[in-house]
Amino acid sequence: MKTTARPLLFSALLFPMLFAPSLLFAQTESGESSLAPVVVTSELERSGLPLGFEPGSFVKKNQDQVSSSISRSLRDVTSDTPGVAFIGGPRTRAQLPQIRGLGSDRVLILEDGARQSFQSGHSGRVFSDAGSFEEIEIVKGPLSSMFGSGAIGGVINLRRPTARDLKRRTGRSKGGEISIDTSTVDAGFGERYTLFGVFPDRTDSPATFEPIVSYSESRSQDLRFGNGRKLAYSAHKTKELYAGIGSKFGSWETDLKVTNYEDDGRAPLNSAEETSVQSSIADTRNLKTDAVLSLTKTSSSWTFKAKPFVRSSRVERVRITDSRRDLLKVETVGLDAHADFQTGFAKRGRSVVGIEGFRDLNRGERAGTTYGLFPNGETLQTGAYVQVPVDLADDVSMVTGLRADQYKSTPSDSALRGNDGSAISPKLYFVWDLGSTVEPSAESEKNVFIGWGRGFNAPRLQDLYVSGLHFPGQGPTVPNNFFQANPDLKPETADSFETGFRGRESTWTYNATGFLTEAQDFIQRDVDLAGGTTRLANIDRATLYGAELLLKKSFDTWSTTATVSTVRAVNRRTSEPLADTPADRARLITEVAITDAFTVSGDVEVTLGQERVPNGTTATGGYTIFNIGSGYLLNADTTLTLKVTNLFDRAYRRHGSQIDDAGTDIRLAVVGRF
Repeated sequence: MKTTARPLLFSALLFPMLFAPSLLFAQTESGESSLAPVVVTSELERSGLPLGFEPGSFVKKNQDQVSSSISRSLRDVTSDTPGVAFIGGPRTRAQLPQIRGLGSDRVLILEDGARQSFQSGHSGRVFSDAGSFEEIEIVKGPLSSMFGSGAIGGVINLRRPTARDLKRRTGRSKGGEISIDTSTVDAGFGERYTLFGVFPDRTDSPATFEPIVSYSESRSQDLRFGNGRKLAYSAHKTKELYAGIGSKFGSWETDLKVTNYEDDGRAPLNSAEETSVQSSIADTRNLKTDAVLSLTKTSSSWTFKAKPFVRSSRVERVRITDSRRDLLKVETVGLDAHADFQTGFAKRGRSVVGIEGFRDLNRGERAGTTYGLFPNGETLQTGAYVQVPVDLADDVSMVTGLRADQYKSTPSDSALRGNDGSAISPKLYFVWDLGSTVEPSAESEKNVFIGWGRGFNAPRLQDLYVSGLHFPGQGPTVPNNFFQANPDLKPETADSFETGFRGRESTWTYNATGFLTEAQDFIQRDVDLAGGTTRLANIDRATLYGAELLLKKSFDTWSTTATVSTVRAVNRRTSEPLADTPADRARLITEVAITDAFTVSGDVEVTLGQERVPNGTTATGGYTIFNIGSGYLLNADTTLTLKVTNLFDRAYRRHGSQIDDAGTDIRLAVVGRF
């Protein structure tokens, strides 16, 4: 079976690419209606480019797509996106993002457009209720030309709703929304209550006041694996309070969003492990408090936006055997300000210039003293950027971008040297429109693109100054292993090339992309078992390449979507694969509208075994997972959603995780609006 699965997967990828020219130049069949162009605005593409001309592979999920997953995990919400994964196991707090084989600290996460700087491999990256987001935006590939450090693999932006969003969704100027959801795999129960208003309710009003407040809670027990076993110490409870105030005064628009999130549970010190050893178990709280302010000034020819923000993310752990207390905390203060404006260079999109600066203050404590695995210190980063679209011809566009950054990390321990540096991050993309008409405000229905971008990632305080016990010894030949600080780390850089075609034509939607990433000074752990040391070091070079495919066919009452993704990654110093390279994956999703109010869906995910691993890394077997779902509109204000994941209760493990995944989960959600 294994010998035939790989050829079948690659045939699925190559077959449509062979026929790409005929797809791109095919005429619309008689009797079929063409799809209208769609304009998509984004927090990530700050210059107003239509989606069809956005450099990089851009994905946007709206609130309907987020809520239909009935999940508080970003992994479930993004699982149908080729090239995107979350590894680390089934515990939500342990899941780390991965885009095109680059993960963890090489993917930049934004919340409401402001960076989330907390990073600890044992404590996750997202301190939020994923089901509460209005939109999730993803750019696959480097975007350091706009967002600076961390955006080598890509960028994920999580946007919370405003009162205007609720008004658009409900058709009311004031009201509320109640959501109740349950899950069987962990006996989970969640609830969310939202109130909003837009005052006054007049489109011609010179000023508006737009408050929103939302409170959510969730509770779960230990989750069950596919083989019936329970994952000990996976029960937890969360609560989140979010309040926003929006307003409009003439040409000025403001939005203030304030959030407080808590996640409590008893878990291993490393949540990505299954361990039940009592000395490794702690009562754990993940907390985040932030405030993000957006100030926007709009005129007939330009728009200015400033976004100051503060964010405090922390993990508190109390070990149950001796009450030893750990604290891991990052406080971030930052500002991004940019202006975009129309130029004579391009009908599509607007030029943008901007600046960004932020300060991260790290604080780590263990039993009242410093905590070497989360070193104390400060990081300052500043950057300035510009992006300019240019029309080379009626059907050919070019987008150029450039950003300059400086960074400096200073440890609290004066005996250690600081680390500083700078980086230049350019990008250059070309888009050839193959549609019959081109309008400045419309998405091209079909185009070919090719581009190059450079990303960079400044070494973090945890990379530079980590110290302390890494893992205990294993017999007389393997002593206790300790981290050693390396303040001489250089920033990671990566040049990424991608090319492909995408479009919407008649009843087809398609997107095929190939990419190649050449990374320099990749930061990897260098473990010396005999010497008892672990040191983070820059390896000479890493190469990642692969392809992604999406094909969707829409009919009158149903649609089918197929996606395929494949990645290869090689450490050029050792000629071995990188350890967490994702396995080849394909997915087929079918959705059927039984009536205007009732829909059903089914999907199958086929993941091949990952045997391309370096020495010392365990290979992972392949698996096939089936899911089904349905949605029912009880009335104009009430929706019932059902989803069954891992329908046949398969026992399996995702590559990059140390724990098996969850068994069959029956999720049910009811949403009511008033």
